[in-house]
Amino acid sequence: MTSKERVLAALKHNWPDRTPLWHGVPTQEVMDGLFKYYGVHTEETLLRAIGDDFRWTAGLVWKDPDRPEPFQMPPGVKAAACETVAEVDALPWPDSRGVDVSQIREKCQKVSDCAIIGGSWAPFFHEIGWLIGQEEYFIKMHTNPAVVEAITDHVVNFHLACNDLIFREAADLMDLYFFGNDLGTQRGPVISVEHFRRFVLPSFRRLTEHAISYGLHVWLHSCGSIRQFIPDLIDIGIEALHPMQISAEGMAAEELARQFKGKLMFVGGVDVHYLLRKGTPDEVRSAVRHNKRCLCPGYVVSPSHEAVLPDVRIENLAAMFDEAKRPGEAAITAPAGQCSGPFMDARPCTAAPLRPPVR
Repeated sequence: MTSKERVLAALKHNWPDRTPLWHGVPTQEVMDGLFKYYGVHTEETLLRAIGDDFRWTAGLVWKDPDRPEPFQMPPGVKAAACETVAEVDALPWPDSRGVDVSQIREKCQKVSDCAIIGGSWAPFFHEIGWLIGQEEYFIKMHTNPAVVEAITDHVVNFHLACNDLIFREAADLMDLYFFGNDLGTQRGPVISVEHFRRFVLPSFRRLTEHAISYGLHVWLHSCGSIRQFIPDLIDIGIEALHPMQISAEGMAAEELARQFKGKLMFVGGVDVHYLLRKGTPDEVRSAVRHNKRCLCPGYVVSPSHEAVLPDVRIENLAAMFDEAKRPGEAAITAPAGQCSGPFMDARPCTAAPLRPPVR
């Protein structure tokens, strides 16, 4: 199987030849350590050596000389002061004329055998907090919901316009639209289910349906404990969830498998808080096998956050890469806990992998 075929099989919850792998987004210091460990000198050579199945090639490139950042308001313009929808509409919102997509198609063509990720990251939940202040954002959900909805529409409209440019340029070469909005803490969501459904989910739906209209699969990044939101994500057409932060409450592989196995592809789950930093290579391998048994075939081995920082041990990353490619262990059929599939061992998904306690 090619990497593209492998990932698409996992997305459809069919058995690939092995579990897909994504290395995440290591810092340059980590990349330098991996170059040295594998004896290579370029990123593409490294990704081929470790067996990474994804290429994140098509993002938002902002090139507006008059505006360094899309959502950096000019001096004196205070989005937080808006108390009416008309005031929101009058703000100098960015538009997609500052977006450059000229290099995207060529980048995609160079890695056509891989599963290609693209599109605007669209972190509107964070951008609104940056614009008006996080506390003000949450307060206005209660005191002035119409203003919150108006601000959200303007921010999301910008990302939809960017995506339209990107998708028109290269959607035929891409496989996944990947966007990110962190909604969880270690113990639960940062907002209620009711507020999620009113102020966040409609925009998730718009971004998802737009990508689907171009024939793309949709992959969401959201850190922390967001189990309460997962049924709604599945309902609107999101097919993959990252980063599966297993140290957060309710996000362990065996718990997610019981409720959502076969309904969503999970990406991540190899703990970066403790395991990849302080565990041993054998413990990393054990955790990878555990996740495979619980979640395959709809699973991608990857760190439990896309950012891989310098305190992560290179030998632990190498163990994760290597174990991902082994065809030995994979999934259980939740909730009974019996393994099945073409390359299974007979052990059930029971013992939890090494991870720190939730605090």
